[in-house]
Amino acid sequence: MALEDAAVLGELFGRSTNPRDPVEKRRLLAIYEQCRKPRTEMVVERGNRQQSLYHLHDGPEQRERDRAMQAMEEGEALAWRDSGLSPQLLGYKVEEDVDRYWNTGYEDVNEQKPDSPVHFQGKL
Repeated sequence: MALEDAAVLGELFGRSTNPRDPVEKRRLLAIYEQCRKPRTEMVVERGNRQQSLYHLHDGPEQRERDRAMQAMEEGEALAWRDSGLSPQLLGYKVEEDVDRYWNTGYEDVNEQKPDSPVHFQGKL
């Protein structure tokens, strides 16, 4: 995740014509949040699921998990083999993600004064 974060920040600040401007920095960080938040939530959610799948006690749930792993079904414990998740997990394209939000308006962010604190909540 940290490498992806760095790649997104590099792409954003590299595209900007004036990345040192405080207003522009707020705009870039708002775009960064739009890019990263859904993916980070997905990875954390799957990590929480992984934790429970890896630590099942012997019993029906453990046997079902083992059966799904042997069958290589979608939703299995090994995320990188999960046909429904591995493309999302391993196929992240920074440029496409930044492109999706680059031309989105961020009037609320741009209206803040350069020295005001930035709070990324709501509809950034």
